[in-house]
Amino acid sequence: MKKVANFVAQAKKIAGEGTIEYCLWVDDFGNLYVQFEKNNIDTTSPGTFTGLLFSVSKYAHLRNSNNAISDPTGYDTNSKSWKIGEDNNNPGFLKAVLCNLLPKK
Repeated sequence: MKKVANFVAQAKKIAGEGTIEYCLWVDDFGNLYVQFEKNNIDTTSPGTFTGLLFSVSKYAHLRNSNNAISDPTGYDTNSKSWKIGEDNNNPGFLKAVLCNLLPKK
């Protein structure tokens, strides 16, 4: 996996105020992944998230769905393994980023 240099974007949250700052990664096959970097909201305790890399192609079809993305699996760069994103903000943050990154159908 390689981080896309000099790319940082912000996505407006689906529910609530603020934005999610994210970066992009690419694997050896050209597959794109998103990683959340910062929860931009004016509060003393912003929602948390994992540092996992989530596949754009795996979850893209769910971006306009009314249903939540349940138990998204992402790549952990530290352990070099796939893990379920066990933070309850990951599904909503992922949907917000995908809606920002990809055009509507």
